[in-house]
Amino acid sequence: MKLPYAEPFRIKMVEEIYPSTREQREIWLKEAHYNLFNLRH
Repeated sequence: MKLPYAEPFRIKMVEEIYPSTREQREIWLKEAHYNLFNLRH
């Protein structure tokens, strides 16, 4: 008897998205010295 394939794991995740203005994003970029890796995710 062949069993149906079962997924070893299933990821379900919901993250809240915070809206930001263009001015806020410009400030964050300047504070991070224009390095995207220094930005908070």
